[in-house]
Amino acid sequence: MAKSLAEMKAGLSPERLERVNARVNELELEHQTLMMLRKAHGLTQKQLANQLGVDQGVISRQESQSDMMLSTLGNFVQAIGGTIDLVAKFPGKAPVKISGFSDLKEPKTPKFSTSKPDKKDTAAAR
Repeated sequence: MAKSLAEMKAGLSPERLERVNARVNELELEHQTLMMLRKAHGLTQKQLANQLGVDQGVISRQESQSDMMLSTLGNFVQAIGGTIDLVAKFPGKAPVKISGFSDLKEPKTPKFSTSKPDKKDTAAAR
């Protein structure tokens, strides 16, 4: 017979239960990030969907997924008034800021810059 979640949790050691709860919290933060951004800008899913020209269900799905295309994330962030900065980091090398994503709705060839980003850019990329 199948066990309930409460029964499964009761069988875990306190250390294991703490690790499980920590992972649950991580996943919840990942899934809430876009929703929190949207709400912080006073938009409903329907309002944001109208701005992007999609159905409300598309916004709901985007808010609950943790892996998406950069263009999708960029369009979402741009619709609420933000921008995306992409920085590639390589061991022993200066960070490389990848530009060319200012208008993600139209494909552009990315441009690369090896100039050091300012501290704000580096912190935002982490």
